[in-house]
Amino acid sequence: MRYVTKSSMPEISVIMPVYNAGKFLAAAIESILKQNHTDFEFIILDDASTDNSLEIINKFCDPRIVLSANVENLGVARSLNKGIELARGRYIVRMDADDISMPNRLARQIRFMQDHPEIGISGGWVQIFGNGPPSIARVPSNPDEIAAYMLFETPLWHVTVIMRRELIIQHKLRYNPTFSRSEDYDLWTRAIVHFPLANLDEVLVRVREHGASATRANWDEMTKQTEIILGRLLEQSGFSVSVEDIAFHHRVGRGYRMNSKKEVEKAEKWLQNLIELNSQKQTFSDVYLRRAVAKVWFRVCSNSGPLGFWIFRKWIGSPLRHLTRPPSANLVRFLASIIWHRCRQAFA
Repeated sequence: MRYVTKSSMPEISVIMPVYNAGKFLAAAIESILKQNHTDFEFIILDDASTDNSLEIINKFCDPRIVLSANVENLGVARSLNKGIELARGRYIVRMDADDISMPNRLARQIRFMQDHPEIGISGGWVQIFGNGPPSIARVPSNPDEIAAYMLFETPLWHVTVIMRRELIIQHKLRYNPTFSRSEDYDLWTRAIVHFPLANLDEVLVRVREHGASATRANWDEMTKQTEIILGRLLEQSGFSVSVEDIAFHHRVGRGYRMNSKKEVEKAEKWLQNLIELNSQKQTFSDVYLRRAVAKVWFRVCSNSGPLGFWIFRKWIGSPLRHLTRPPSANLVRFLASIIWHRCRQAFA
């Protein structure tokens, strides 16, 4: 079944790939159809689902829905590329089949893109829910900070992005199916060569965390693909790295727990070297790279609570600490983690 929009040229094309998403699909669809901003087409791409996803989609008789059903499973990247080709709106907005967009999401993003014509792609914060207490996941907003932060991990939540279709077409930007688990990160690294990226400092989407989510199910594959992207970024930025360096950089950039004091010191030295090399090459804004490094350094330390109060003293005494100040709540969680691990070790 295919529905055609009333408007010959909708302002927004929302594209949402669907694969066996029946459990949460209705809520995701409703969150788009109930948006305050109503001038959009909603392109739903069913990727040969074997559950009741198609049945659920067909229950929605809204003229803004455009249903495209793949005969065979194409994967997320190819389905999204198909959505880009089908899109007629001035802007392309991403949505996932198990998440919930805030009611004013489209209105806020349209206003932001109109106010910032130089920005080609923008996103925002998300609220993560479904597995423990809800939490807000923030991302940098300034384009220069985003460029620097991209050296460590993706600086945009894929499900929150809005893209100028004209620029996507002009620069032939499409998702690369080779990066089937990191297709968004790969695309941002290529897009930023042509135009700035930005984020709104507000929650746009509620992201559902559950055991069946693609991120959890394909973590190892996503790690390999991310490290390929990181290696490419580091080399393009003038940093000479080995495969082992890239793997360690990935661990540090994601703030993974360090297993020893020696590893922590290695991470600190690695981050200091990045700052020093960038000072010579001026690949990134020095100010914003330092801020990105400081955030990464704090996350590494705060996630290494099993090392005891030594790790807090190490963070306090490092010159990297002075580059930015973490929120008080994060400091409390840092200390609480140390105390919790100390107590756990004492009673083990």
